[in-house]
Amino acid sequence: MMTNEEREIMQRLQEPFPAEDVEWRVQRTVKTKHGYKAIVCAYLTNRAIQNRLDEVVGPFNWKNEYREWREKGVLCGISINVGDEWITKWDGSDETSIESTKGGLSNSMKRAAVQFSIGRYLYQLDEQWVPIKDKGDHYINTKVKVRGQEEWVTGYWDTPQLPGWALPQRDNVDPNHAQSSNSPSEPVHSNRGKDVELPTREMIEYTEELERTLDLNDAERLDIFSRTNQHVNVHSVSQIYQSSKDDLSRYVESIRYAALIKKEVDVAEVPQQVILNWLSENYGTTIESFKNLCTVANKNAFEAVKQRIAKEQEVA
Repeated sequence: MMTNEEREIMQRLQEPFPAEDVEWRVQRTVKTKHGYKAIVCAYLTNRAIQNRLDEVVGPFNWKNEYREWREKGVLCGISINVGDEWITKWDGSDETSIESTKGGLSNSMKRAAVQFSIGRYLYQLDEQWVPIKDKGDHYINTKVKVRGQEEWVTGYWDTPQLPGWALPQRDNVDPNHAQSSNSPSEPVHSNRGKDVELPTREMIEYTEELERTLDLNDAERLDIFSRTNQHVNVHSVSQIYQSSKDDLSRYVESIRYAALIKKEVDVAEVPQQVILNWLSENYGTTIESFKNLCTVANKNAFEAVKQRIAKEQEVA
């Protein structure tokens, strides 16, 4: 069981970062009916991680070390001094194609930091599709495969905006959602006779975002929540958001990949019915809407849909 000191450190380490500490990298580029688009993902800068460790535990209470891993890989271990005990967590990365050694060191430290929950919330962000245009924040010069042929794409793309839940509360103040004494981030006494941790406002906002993507009505929300949390009786949507953090997490995981798949299809501008028909063939049952994927879809299904979309775009 975590001590109060350890719990406080973990809470401070996992707080969201300001937008200027988040960098975006192009994962791939595709050609759509409305021009070329870059698909980008968010990452923390290494300097932001170092500053966070300095702020939370002090510059003399953390350290890192590196080891060789495989043929061209690097392992990084980050150690934090808590209560006169050094706690170390490791993760690794391959060397990068540009500045290979420096890139491997930097990426392995970023991944090790995630083991301490630093920046882990960024994994909840969807991939962002941004148009490539004549002017913008970032230059891009890359190849795109179109109908089996490679084309060079040169242009610029703009930095996406982070959603409110992925920003520090001081940068995301909304007087209409000010927390009261019944704030969902505070532990309260549950009807099961023990203190439970309730979800944060950011977690609730992310849940609502997924529900909006799938256009879930109240009856559908209650049904899915009840199926993933059979030990809890809920009779209204408000009770879903007032459930424990663990219960809400299970609900989020049951709808998350269905929402990601729908968003991927919408952004790619591929006809929904084409993907729904393909999903129906693979699951052996009729998938009438992306709602049907709740409690069924997982990361593998999401990756398979992305590959299918890429094939549809190649022949478009």
